[in-house]
Amino acid sequence: MNFKTLSICLIFILSGNFIFSQQATVEKSIFGAQTGFLGVWKNHEARLAPKFALRSEIGLEAGYAGGSFQNDIFFFAPTLKLEPRYYYNLQKRLNKGKSIAKNSGNFLAINMVYTPDWFVISS
Repeated sequence: MNFKTLSICLIFILSGNFIFSQQATVEKSIFGAQTGFLGVWKNHEARLAPKFALRSEIGLEAGYAGGSFQNDIFFFAPTLKLEPRYYYNLQKRLNKGKSIAKNSGNFLAINMVYTPDWFVISS
């Protein structure tokens, strides 16, 4: 091996370490929508710190109330949610070559839900 080939190989090896040693952080802002049998929600996840994010959500959740056949009520009520999240394995996922796009990774969260009595849509 001559000096030129050896120096090119060395440059590739050193640049590879810099490429894969990037800092893992949550994304700055993510918007989303969810729908299901029990409701419809719009959410936003905002970065507070490199490993912390705050997910806020507003939506309509379905419910069922009643006892007898004639008094059965199916209804939708508004909900507001706040969920601070701590992502604890983003760097490990990067080191293994896995994606952390859209904050895909493990997290711990505290889910706080508020259902105001502004309105109820019922049958």
